[in-house]
Amino acid sequence: ADRPEDVAEILKEENNSIWVGKVKLLMLEWYAVGILPKLRIHKDNVMEWLVLYAYDPINITEILKTENNSVWVGKVKRLELHGYTVGILPKLRIHKENVMEELDLCADKAEQITEVLKEENNSIWVGKVKCLKLNGHAIEILPKLRIHEENMVEEFVLATNRTENLAEILEPGNKNILAWIAKVHRLSLKNNAIQLLPKLRIHEDNVMEELWLNAYEVDQITEILKTENNSVWVGKVKLLKLKWYAVGILPKLKIHEENVMEWLVLDAYSPEHITEILKTENNSIWVGKVERLDLTLYAIGILPKLKIHEDNVMEWLRLYADRPEDVAEILKEENNSIWVGKVKLLKLEWYAVGILLKLRMHEK
Repeated sequence: ADRPEDVAEILKEENNSIWVGKVKLLMLEWYAVGILPKLRIHKDNVMEWLVLYAYDPINITEILKTENNSVWVGKVKRLELHGYTVGILPKLRIHKENVMEELDLCADKAEQITEVLKEENNSIWVGKVKCLKLNGHAIEILPKLRIHEENMVEEFVLATNRTENLAEILEPGNKNILAWIAKVHRLSLKNNAIQLLPKLRIHEDNVMEELWLNAYEVDQITEILKTENNSVWVGKVKLLKLKWYAVGILPKLKIHEENVMEWLVLDAYSPEHITEILKTENNSIWVGKVERLDLTLYAIGILPKLKIHEDNVMEWLRLYADRPEDVAEILKEENNSIWVGKVKLLKLEWYAVGILLKLRMHEK
């Protein structure tokens, strides 16, 4: 609904008076968001997807008049709140036994979360959540969420371009937040959110299915670059993907000595992305056993820096370079000097073919 008159008649109705029964997908945009309290959803309903969009504060005026935990939505598998609708999260009443496949909150402006920030920490019940995605200013409301104590978040995605969005999470009193983040199976930190990584206390026995780190500006990794090499514990990781400037923090990561990585992906599209790694000694960055290694563009230049387990058997080694400058650094190395061990499938694409003589493979 683009105009207030589109919902004027509905807003005159009593809350919870308009029967809609069982609903699989409910999407409300703009002024239509205001009618949510008027709808009466079947008590046994299981909603596949609930999506609310509002980019003007007037769109949520009606809902803000309601009591917290009063707008029944029942069981919801996937909940997406965008813009000002993030501010109505405390108003929603989610079934106490709900298991949410995905909770996705996105706020581009600080004023879109003003109402939520007034709430007490650990006061907004969301129950069990398998995948939690917080984008932009929505990151700031993480301390407000109350997740089921037996919950194990399988995937956690944080993305923000502003350091101040992380201030509340990094407060000493919120160590419990950092503790449960560190137990997730798939963790994605994008842009300034990457600064959380050294703060996590990942369990020594934890096995992370995926760790994705993206940084598009150099200042997003500045703090991590101040740490000692091999000091940021990530433990056992099956898939590690570093993109853009995030490639530069690879020497800082401490990987479990018994780790077997299924896939290591490094993407660097500018020489600045590998500046820090080029300062390290050859064969100094421990990656251990790697089944698949994928280096794209300038990331090829750091291959001599990697220390691969001497008994490693690589299923796949792919090097992709579509410009001569992508392989400029590695061409400075001696022939037969870069140890890659046993490789079952070697893919050298475009200019990467030129480095073949630099590689040293297992004689057997």
